[in-house]
Amino acid sequence: MKKVFIILLVVFCSCQSKLKYLNKYDGYKGQPEKVEVLSYDISLKDSTIPTNFSGKYELIYDTEGRRIKQLNYKPDGTQKHGGWYYDYDRYGNRIMVKLLFKEGQINVLNNYEFNKKGFQIKGTYYTTNGKEGASKSIFDNKTKTEKIFRKKKDEDYKQDGLKIYNDQWQLLESISLDNSGKRRSGYKFSYDDNGNQETVEIYRPYDKLIGIIKTKFNKQCQPLVKTRYEVDENNTITEKSRTTYQYKYDEMGNVIEERFTINGILEIVNIFNYQYR
Repeated sequence: MKKVFIILLVVFCSCQSKLKYLNKYDGYKGQPEKVEVLSYDISLKDSTIPTNFSGKYELIYDTEGRRIKQLNYKPDGTQKHGGWYYDYDRYGNRIMVKLLFKEGQINVLNNYEFNKKGFQIKGTYYTTNGKEGASKSIFDNKTKTEKIFRKKKDEDYKQDGLKIYNDQWQLLESISLDNSGKRRSGYKFSYDDNGNQETVEIYRPYDKLIGIIKTKFNKQCQPLVKTRYEVDENNTITEKSRTTYQYKYDEMGNVIEERFTINGILEIVNIFNYQYR
């Protein structure tokens, strides 16, 4: 069975504090020190029991709720790499992401700077395979737009992106530009009353609508159903895939099991274990 990697996105409400831009404990309740997530593939199509362990990852937090480390493991229990490590500014913005090899050397190193609103304005990127680059963003408070510039090592900055926001600074449109500055591809977004991103329209090349993603959420702001559609040259919309999500919770309200059913077939089960201080 083809491996599918799922990243759980947690939507939360943060209070204003010295870490006002931090999603404390990634939204998990009870201030866990460690969250362990075990993933299983369902190898039998008519089975509802996890049958094929495909690996796990561990999220490690400090006492302020900052994720400081992530470790990923293969099915045989060995580490995939030396781990992801993170650092933050005093407002809770993640300003450093580092990936290590098993031997401890740096594989990937990304550094970021943020403005007073918590938006990234600069970034530098480095990998040991020789790829180096940088990015910067210029925000316009009047037009609610963000111009994105990128460059590779020893090159000049070129604008290759534009983002458009609403008055609440929710992202409405993300546009990629070609070398001549013309629109190459893009995404348009809309939101439900709780601020969840419920519709994504995909455009490429240029202004041609080729796909739509619609998502329904539960009261915990977690996805329940995600449906992907294709749009052909005649603007005919056809459903391509449908993923449904099921959750079990502990007494704190944290997810302890999530199931992903794709096109009517249960494909993935994730089991969550929490370690508290």
